[in-house]
Amino acid sequence: MKKSRMGLTLKYAPLYLRGFSEYHCKKHFGTLAPRELMFPVTYKCNSRCVMCNIWKLPKKNELSLQQIEQVLSDELFKGIQAINLTGGEPTLREDIVQVARVLVDKLPELKKITLTTNALNTSRVTKSCVEIAEVSNKRGVDFLVEASLDGIGNVHDAVRNVQNAFGKTSKTIFKIVQLSKRHRFRFGINTVISPINLRDVPNVYEWCKRRSIDVFFTVASIAENYFSNVGEEHLQVKAEEKEYLTDFLEELANRKSTRNFLSYYYHDLTKMIRDGKPRTTPCVFAFDAFILDAYGDLYYCVHGKRIGNCLGRNCSDIYFDPKNLAHRNEVIQNKCARCFMNCFSSIGLGKELIKYTRFLLSRSLVR
Repeated sequence: MKKSRMGLTLKYAPLYLRGFSEYHCKKHFGTLAPRELMFPVTYKCNSRCVMCNIWKLPKKNELSLQQIEQVLSDELFKGIQAINLTGGEPTLREDIVQVARVLVDKLPELKKITLTTNALNTSRVTKSCVEIAEVSNKRGVDFLVEASLDGIGNVHDAVRNVQNAFGKTSKTIFKIVQLSKRHRFRFGINTVISPINLRDVPNVYEWCKRRSIDVFFTVASIAENYFSNVGEEHLQVKAEEKEYLTDFLEELANRKSTRNFLSYYYHDLTKMIRDGKPRTTPCVFAFDAFILDAYGDLYYCVHGKRIGNCLGRNCSDIYFDPKNLAHRNEVIQNKCARCFMNCFSSIGLGKELIKYTRFLLSRSLVR
C-alpha cells in the first residue's frame, strides 16, 4: 500500500507543480485552460435520494458515443487531466465502458478517471468497474471508484429511498474491494451528510475503518440547476444539530497528514458551519474546471447556469465567452463563500500547496 501511494504521489507531482504555477501566477494574467472535467454521462438513476431530485427530471436524448467523440475533439479538452464520471447513475449507461475508452483515446493528458456510483446494482456496477479498469490500466490512467454510502442499515435505505439499499450497496462494496486488488484500481466511499443521517455518520466512519476502506464526507448542498433541490429545507442542518456536526468534522480535520488533503476541507467546513467563516478551500471550478452534461450542456459549476450547448456551438467559444466568464465571476462572488461541495478538492489543495503546508504546520483546531 505504501509503495502504491508513493507511486501515486510521484505520478501526480507534475500535475500539482503545473497547478501551482497556474494558480499562483498564470491566473493573474488571463483565463486558465481547463484541467478537470465533471461529466454526468446520464441523468437516469435507480435511486430516489432525498437530497437530490435528478431522478425526477424529464429525460431527453443524451449524447451518443459518436457525439461525445466529436465534442472531445475540441481544443478545450486537450489539457484535461482528471475526469469524474457521474450522473444520475453512470453505470446505467449501456456504453459507459466505451465512453471511458473514448476519454483515454481523445484526452492526451488524462491522468485520472473517477467513477461515482450508488452501487445498487452489483452485477452492472462491478462489471463496469473491471472493464473501465482494464481500459485505464492499458493507458496508465489512475482509476478510482467512489461508492455512495449514507448510513448503516435502515438509515441508508431512508436516504436513498430504496428498499434494502444498504444490503444491495454493501454487497457491491465487498465485491468491489476484492476486484480492486485484482484489477488494480482504487476504491473509496463517499457520504453526504444531512439531518436525516447526521447521527449515523460516525457509524459509517467506523464501518469503513474496520474494513480499511477510505471514506470521504461532504455536507448536503442546495443547487438549483444540478441537484434541482432548491427549497428543500429538510436538507439544512438545524441550529441545535450544528455542534454535533462540527464536532465530527473537527475530529476528521485533526487527522491531518501530508497526503490527507481533505483534512483541510473538514477544517474549513468546521469554521464555515460553526463560526460563519467564508470558504477558503480552493475550488477548481473557479479556475480550471467545468461540467459537460449528458445533453451536451456546459456549466462552470453546479451553482452556475447553463452557458451553452456543445452541439450547437464550439466548446472553446462557449467556455471563453466574455459574457459567460462574467457569469462565472458572479457565481464566485455570490456562491463560493458558502459552498460545501468537495468536488476535486484534493486536486485544488494540491495546487495550493502553500496554503496546505501552512495548515499542516498549524496547531490542531481549538475551540
